[in-house]
Amino acid sequence: MKTYKESKGVWPSTRSRDQDVYLLAKWLVGQRVACRAGLMPASRKELLDHEVPGWNETFQETWERTAKEIAAFRTNNGRMPSGVSKDNAERRLSRWLDDMRRGRGMSPERKVFLDGVLPGWDVTRFSKPTNTSVPTGRRAA
Repeated sequence: MKTYKESKGVWPSTRSRDQDVYLLAKWLVGQRVACRAGLMPASRKELLDHEVPGWNETFQETWERTAKEIAAFRTNNGRMPSGVSKDNAERRLSRWLDDMRRGRGMSPERKVFLDGVLPGWDVTRFSKPTNTSVPTGRRAA
């Protein structure tokens, strides 16, 4: 689990077509369910907490952490993450941000959160101008 998270930068997904990844994800889901239901032995929780930090993070916590990662990226780099970067982690952040701009997984509360930690998150560099006075290259008659 720890090796997968470190190498991929994300948790394994139950949507994966790779059988090993799928089974790893199902195991993780089972551990989370058992922990939240109070059915996990304390020794196992301590081991997972120590060996695999963040293993029991909720979806909302992961979402908020990702938004903060993008804010830190922008602070450190002076720009938003790029989808064409050679860095996998940067491309992952860019895809996440694109999904938010498209409204995927967005709620009014999440929009307020993003506006607070990442002002201007919804502005894309490649937006078409809305001003009709932009020169078209034609001359007036």
